[in-house]
Parts: sequence; structure tokens; C-alpha cells
Amino acid sequence: MTRKDIKTKLNPALGLTFLIVGVTGILLLFHIQGGGIKFLHEWMSVGFLVLCVAHLIINWKAFVAFMKGGPVIASIVAVCLLSGLLLIGGQGHDGRGPNANAGYGYANRLGNGPMLGLPGRGQHSTHR
Repeated sequence: MTRKDIKTKLNPALGLTFLIVGVTGILLLFHIQGGGIKFLHEWMSVGFLVLCVAHLIINWKAFVAFMKGGPVIASIVAVCLLSGLLLIGGQGHDGRGPNANAGYGYANRLGNGPMLGLPGRGQHSTHR
């Protein structure tokens, strides 16, 4: 099997798993979890990761050439900083002490739903 044959099969599989992980992720964000959505999301994410690694290996030379640019490095640093702020920002503001929700920060609040106007985990809507 040639490199072109592998890419021809790998790229559509990568796109499909990305689409499934994205759609199920949005459903989970809105707390729609019926019908095995969480299970599908988790296992398709594993498949997506495996396909991403394979894609990276196959396209390694192009990847290295792309990464040499200055704007790419700046983008990576910005994404890492913002991700870190989401994980650690706002710790200890839930009334349970300074380390009660350590490691979760704003990302924990986003996952609990109130920022979206939806009931969080373990909460029930007051609307009937």
C-alpha cells in the first residue's frame, strides 16, 4: 500500500471521527447524554487520537516545515496559556475553602452548566 493510498483512506476517517467527536461534544456540553452519547464520544475520541498520530507520522516532514514559522510558535504558546487559565482560574471561589475545586477552575464551571443557563450535574431544572 502506497503513502497516497494510506492518505486516501486516513483523511476521510480522520474527518469523520472529528465530526462525530465534535457533535457529541456539543451534545454533552448541553447535557444531552441519552442513547450512549458519552460512550460514543469517549471511544471515538480515542479513535480520533490514534488517527491523528498516524496522520502526523505520515506527514511528519510537512509538519516540521510548518512548525518552523514564528506565528505558529506564538499560537501554540497562546493556546497553552489560555488552556491553563481555564483549568486553574477561579479556584476556591465556591465557599468550600481555597483548594476545594483545585485543578478545575473555570473549566469546571463551564461543565456544570450554569454559565449556559442549564441545570448543572445533579441539579434539576425549575421549569416544567
